[in-house]
Amino acid sequence: MTIQTQLLQSDFIKLTFILLFKRFSFFFIILANVILFISALVGYFFYNQESAVFLAFTSLIFSFLLLFSVYRSAKKQYASNPRIGMLTNYQFSATGITITRDNQQSTLKWNEVISVKRRNNLLMIWQTKIIAHIITTQSISSEELNTLRTLLHEKNIPCKF
Repeated sequence: MTIQTQLLQSDFIKLTFILLFKRFSFFFIILANVILFISALVGYFFYNQESAVFLAFTSLIFSFLLLFSVYRSAKKQYASNPRIGMLTNYQFSATGITITRDNQQSTLKWNEVISVKRRNNLLMIWQTKIIAHIITTQSISSEELNTLRTLLHEKNIPCKF
């Protein structure tokens, strides 16, 4: 089975946010900021503290700047690295996955794949905890997805899709 895919800029930005929210430290920063905003609103409405408005405004600005900087960084990374958006062929066989991109070919054996997950129309084939191969689900038919799921179960690779 062969799947041909290309990661678009919008897909890469989505992937960047998915991977960033997966990290506990980023989640903690956002959670702390939400708690700060809610406590500022409680202070303003229930305790009539005028300075709480400034605190709520500051937490909103911080959240906006944080998310905007991640968005901008993802756009810059996509623009500066043309390999991200290249057309890539994934050929799935009984021995592994052959990945072909721009006259370069590499083979990933099934014992090198730790898991396969699907999130927000992206299929992520995890080689290690920090290296993943990305396939957009628009490139895969439901029949190919079922065939891939069967192949992964045969090879005892955890899959969540």
